[in-house]
Amino acid sequence: MESAESQHSFIVPMRYMGMGLFIVWLCCTHIPELYLGPGALAEQRDAVTLGMRYGDVGVLALLAVFAPRIGSLSNHLKLCGIFALVSSVGTLVCAWVLPALNASKALFTLAGAVSAVGGALLLCLWAQVYCRLNATQTIVYGSVSFIASSLVSFVIYVCVPPFAVLFTSFMPLLSFACAAFSLRSVSKEPQYSHGVRYPIPWKLVAVATLAALISVASSALLPNLAGGSTMRNAATGACGVLLLALVVVFRERFDARLLARIAFPLAFITVLLIPFADTVFGPVVSFTGKLAYVWFYSFILLVLCGVCRRYGVPSLRMFATVRACSEAALLLGVLVKSEFAQLQQLHDPAFEAAFVSLGLLALGGSVVIWMREPTVNSDWGAAGIVIETGLPEENEVIRFERRVKELSEQHGLTAREAEIMALVARGRTRNDICAELFLSENTVKTHARNLYRKLGVHSKAEVPPLFD
Repeated sequence: MESAESQHSFIVPMRYMGMGLFIVWLCCTHIPELYLGPGALAEQRDAVTLGMRYGDVGVLALLAVFAPRIGSLSNHLKLCGIFALVSSVGTLVCAWVLPALNASKALFTLAGAVSAVGGALLLCLWAQVYCRLNATQTIVYGSVSFIASSLVSFVIYVCVPPFAVLFTSFMPLLSFACAAFSLRSVSKEPQYSHGVRYPIPWKLVAVATLAALISVASSALLPNLAGGSTMRNAATGACGVLLLALVVVFRERFDARLLARIAFPLAFITVLLIPFADTVFGPVVSFTGKLAYVWFYSFILLVLCGVCRRYGVPSLRMFATVRACSEAALLLGVLVKSEFAQLQQLHDPAFEAAFVSLGLLALGGSVVIWMREPTVNSDWGAAGIVIETGLPEENEVIRFERRVKELSEQHGLTAREAEIMALVARGRTRNDICAELFLSENTVKTHARNLYRKLGVHSKAEVPPLFD
């Protein structure tokens, strides 16, 4: 009997939306009007936020360094579950217990740092899940998670404060449950091999770090808008809607490069609008800045998933490294912002002009890095590199993809027909193809019919031999 998921290929399995719950926790714990409540002191909120950033960067750095010894996080689910519980409890402690005790600033910072441990592990757990999905599933499930996170955050935001904090505190545990359930339905990722040096796409890390610096610096120059702290929630939801729209419009062949081509101009526009942030354009500048960052970060994560999926690279070190560097850049930006705020120079015209100039230079540098990477169109330097040797030799995945390209050109296949041919060659059933590509059964039948006619075969059993 066909499963519900195979019968309804356009329905996103609920378990994958658990990443959205993790995003809800990240966003809501940084909304001053919601978390810690209006009665909390500004220094208490700042201490918790700073502590969370310290904890996040520290844990991610440790995960990146010790990734080969740790292996896949799916092998340590009980420990991850314990830390998710710690994050949930820590969320309540920071919001309810410490303010009632009138605790010191140092204690708020420490509690925030401890609460961040589970969040760092959750991010890497979800990275492992998404690396085991195909490219179409990754972008669709991720987009729907963005939309879900925005909607849930809005519901929490309009709740009575005690319940808002309570609901926020449940998010790490609920997200972990979804991640654990999701890991059961995907293939296991490869384990780290002793003595093998797995490469990191450092150029991509550099661009991610620059993007984080530009994002936090831009927010420093924006006025304190009413409800401005919820802009990131709105930008996340908008990003999800736009990504889904792109998947529909470019249904035959969605290309991750399109995300970067949109993100860079959007970032340039945001930086140029910063001098007008004190005017009626303030909300627009704030929204476009956050949208540009969320959008570009989505591109980065999508590329990383492609590298891990295509070459069988364990995900922990790669994602922990990229996230640690970008979060460290955000932390640095927050600290620098605090120093300049004390000097009351943030909105000096000369300072704004200098920042805009530096921001444009940083964006220009990002574009240069991106354009100069020879294999940016596919995988940021992993193409043709055998992980075990580091030599430019073809592996099985490269040979298979080369054969797909050869057959496509030889028989005049469309991009979608080539994609279906590859799935058929790998032994996927029609229901599998419907679920993986989010196509209806009739659409797959039509593509398959045209594919078999062009290849000169009569059934799917005759397709795999073409790849021998």
